[in-house]
Amino acid sequence: MALHIIGIGLGDENGLTLSQIDTLKKCSKVFLEDYTNVVHINEKNFEKITGKKIKKVGRDFVEDSEKLVSSAKNEEIALLVSGDPLSATTHIEFLLDGKKQNIEVKVYSNASALTAVGLAGLSLYKFGATASVPNPEENFKPESFYEIFEKNQRVGLHTLFLIDPNEKNGKKLSLKEALEWLKKIDSKKKKLITSKTKIIACSNLGREKQKIQVGSFEEIKKQELEHPICFIIPGELNFKEEEALKIYS
Repeated sequence: MALHIIGIGLGDENGLTLSQIDTLKKCSKVFLEDYTNVVHINEKNFEKITGKKIKKVGRDFVEDSEKLVSSAKNEEIALLVSGDPLSATTHIEFLLDGKKQNIEVKVYSNASALTAVGLAGLSLYKFGATASVPNPEENFKPESFYEIFEKNQRVGLHTLFLIDPNEKNGKKLSLKEALEWLKKIDSKKKKLITSKTKIIACSNLGREKQKIQVGSFEEIKKQELEHPICFIIPGELNFKEEEALKIYS
């Protein structure tokens, strides 16, 4: 018996690997975590491929990792996660709880935005820490994502910003709003961003509607992109990276 944490990649159910499909066919319950990213799964097609129905679960269910792990003591259970299970979320808790309870937890990797951004032509070895831009609320406007950016810039590293795909008060955070928020914080602090700062904006990475655009801060701010959205502010660029970015300019 085991809990299977399965990364479904950046696309839909067709991105499942053969080993993942074989595992899912053996599971008695299949949960889908859909709060950390936009998930495009056709449930009927998924059922046709795996023979299993999906139950969607939210943050509270997933963050009670101890309970989910213990439920796998007597049956095979799967939790589907967008992208790669351990790349950008706190799902490491499942491994820790599995160790404590002596219950096997298996992780199945898949494509992630953290590697798909390589399509923009920047070296993945030159990225610093990743920054998440949350959808702000009246009493929740953190600035930690700017601090990550500032530290990366200080040592010449690229910064990947992941924009929160979740709705707050019926509205998602747009690319323009995320950039303006970043600029507002910057104007009070280091003043690293100008209207000419180079921005690489990405939408729907790894999917049919994938879009990558390169331009100045002011140019990219005008673009309307569909979630999931991320953007990059490069650090020091080498000649090969400069050349690659021209593909999307």
